[in-house]
This record gives sequence, C-alpha cells and structure tokens, in this order.
Amino acid sequence: MRRWNGRQMLKYEEITSVEHTRFLGGQFILKSPQGTIQLPENSTGIAELISLLSTRNGEKCCAQANAVLAKRKADIERF
Repeated sequence: MRRWNGRQMLKYEEITSVEHTRFLGGQFILKSPQGTIQLPENSTGIAELISLLSTRNGEKCCAQANAVLAKRKADIERF
C-alpha cells in the first residue's frame, strides 16, 4: 500500500494498469477500479515502483510504462 501526500491511496493488488502520458512533462498513470493516481515521470523511485508492479501484477499490466522506462534509460546511456 502506498500513500501520496496523504490524499490518495491504492493497494498494489488493486492496480490494473500503468500507463504513460507526455502531458505536463510526462506522467505515469496508475489505474485501479477505485480511481487513478498520476505520478510525475521524474519522481524518485518511479523505476523501482514500475518494476515492483511488473513483478506483482504481471508484465502485461505495465508494458507501456516499461517501454517508456527502457527508452529513457537508452537516452541517458547515450549521453
């Protein structure tokens, strides 16, 4: 279970998908039946969170987010 600013909370098991949008500089959107949480792309620990969700909920759940993280990693390694 995670809390963001004490206002929103989702359990890891409830998250059905993790998507990415380039809106407002890039955000990951965690979706569940209870609602959504938007996290900035450059948040500390976001890669670890996506990795954790991939192992707990399956690769299919986080396919788009993993692709974005892989592209970001490749861009960083180029420089």
